[in-house]
Amino acid sequence: DKGFPFEGYDKVLRTVQQMILTTRRTTTITTGKITALDLGVGTGLLSEPLYKNGITIFGTDFSPKMLEQAQQKMPKAVFLIHDLNESLPEQLNTIMFDYIISSYAFHHLAENRKLELLTEAFTYLKTGGKIVIADIGFETRKDLEQCKQEYSEVWDDDECYFVGNELVEALEEKGLTASYQQISSCAGILTIIKTN
Repeated sequence: DKGFPFEGYDKVLRTVQQMILTTRRTTTITTGKITALDLGVGTGLLSEPLYKNGITIFGTDFSPKMLEQAQQKMPKAVFLIHDLNESLPEQLNTIMFDYIISSYAFHHLAENRKLELLTEAFTYLKTGGKIVIADIGFETRKDLEQCKQEYSEVWDDDECYFVGNELVEALEEKGLTASYQQISSCAGILTIIKTN
């Protein structure tokens, strides 16, 4: 949990979980249970505490073995094998979500694919819903370059890390309301809100 790339990993996950659980406690829900879709769910590190607090979890991942572990932790959740480079699975087409979340999966996607997936995912949100993506990221391009220089021996040029201000600007150009919050020296949270 120290240094690039996992500095603040636990804090980032807890921040997302607290954001959702606090909203759940302070909001009157009139439409039944809260639903969350976890993109790149892995073994369920981000989703399991939400599941234990009564949130209905759907998850996608490319790894059947990881999904098996997630299913053991969250037996009533729905999991689908899926590659984030492809369109969202047809099985989700009739479901609207309160939250679409992800942790440490988006850095495997190219910049244009990130935008495509976020734009597609946005159409699966209920009004008032949020997309919350936790991942390796930096507030500015300068911050990324400084980290790259400092950690050149472990830097992976095949991965595509968030540059918060650039991604927010690109999303806003598509008409989405987005913000980025830096949590540690190399990780942050992107939030997109569906206001209407």
